[in-house]
Amino acid sequence: MKRNAIEKLIDWKQGGHHNPLFLSGVLGCGKTYLAMEFAKSFYEGALYLNFDLKNRQAAALLDEVWRMNSFDDLSACICHIFDVPMEFLDRFLIVLDEAYEERELWELLLSLCMQCGKPDFCLPVSDILIISSRMPDIPESFFHINLYPLQFDEFLSATGQEWYGEVIRGHFKTNHRVPGIVHEELNDRFEDYLSTGGMPAAVNEYLCFERGDNLPEIHRAYLGHIFYDIYQHHREGEALKMLQVLRVLPAQLGKGNQKFQYRLIRKGATRTLFENAIKKLCQEQLICLCVREGREDSFKVFPSDLGFFYALIQGEPDRVEKMASLKFKQKDMLYKRLFLECYVMEALCACGYRPMFWESASQARLDFLIDIEGEKIPVEVKTADNMRSKSVNVYRASHKIPYSLKISKHNFDMVNNVRTIPYYAVFCL
Repeated sequence: MKRNAIEKLIDWKQGGHHNPLFLSGVLGCGKTYLAMEFAKSFYEGALYLNFDLKNRQAAALLDEVWRMNSFDDLSACICHIFDVPMEFLDRFLIVLDEAYEERELWELLLSLCMQCGKPDFCLPVSDILIISSRMPDIPESFFHINLYPLQFDEFLSATGQEWYGEVIRGHFKTNHRVPGIVHEELNDRFEDYLSTGGMPAAVNEYLCFERGDNLPEIHRAYLGHIFYDIYQHHREGEALKMLQVLRVLPAQLGKGNQKFQYRLIRKGATRTLFENAIKKLCQEQLICLCVREGREDSFKVFPSDLGFFYALIQGEPDRVEKMASLKFKQKDMLYKRLFLECYVMEALCACGYRPMFWESASQARLDFLIDIEGEKIPVEVKTADNMRSKSVNVYRASHKIPYSLKISKHNFDMVNNVRTIPYYAVFCL
């Protein structure tokens, strides 16, 4: 599966700086696969150490961490572990998987990276790629790539239809309408993506069978893997709170205003009790927060992947239907809007935006606000044929905006400073 992030990895390698690169992303999004494919394509191979599984090589390195004071020490140890002569080390990519889990090693790496660029400091002989399923506090000066689940253009590439992605980019740039037959075909492919999600395991299942019969099983397995990982890396009490937050996501998003309400978790739940659990879920990139403009204490919580969200809904259908008053059927418009908003949120984050939402005292609401070239641009997600933008007009009355974005099943268009973008083109933003 070709990932867009490979271009950033190539730029890092060709930069000639040798500073280590941090590759982060939610559990199961394909970080290790991408790193190993990168090593296979641009190096003689990878010297791979997994600190989560504690393989033999990783354990051997951890035994020697306390002796290390430089990249030379780290390189010498890795050469000894893999029986590679130092003069050959620059032919390999050193991959440190889940190094963040080992505090002593992580602190050493941060310390060494902070010294990169200083006079007389020895840079690593080989390129070093550090993988983490958690979003650590990384200084802005560090080389950092955050990998998301497959976006729609990557899904098209995986299904052998990469040229469709180029068609979409071309029409997004010119804002010309896509030919009707192609537009309908892309809407169909988008429906397949919407039901599959972006996790590589689910996409691979779709590719193998060209149908989605077994996708619920793949989604449930992924959810189980997440729950297991949470209990592995957190104290029991904190892990329980994190799972409670995840399990209530369908009910939270199924409500009309969608703002996160602690009382839906359980009776007596408060911000003080669950604030840290939400923070940890954000750090592990299992959820994304969409904060209300001007109100940091008011926010929506979105899942990091659609397949993950499907599994959450399947796991607690009775509670979801009772609390959200929704019948989760494929044709239900409210149900579809729920998933489309989750999709748009994920796609905007993958594009590098940090979306907010807006609402007025008169109950006018905007799904998202994003910053484009210093301007706040309203983004509306439409599911019905009604394409009116009452909330945008309310927002426009008190805010100066050059245009607004409307995301729907309709073709590209621009009318009265409202730009319409098809669902399948959000990755172009």
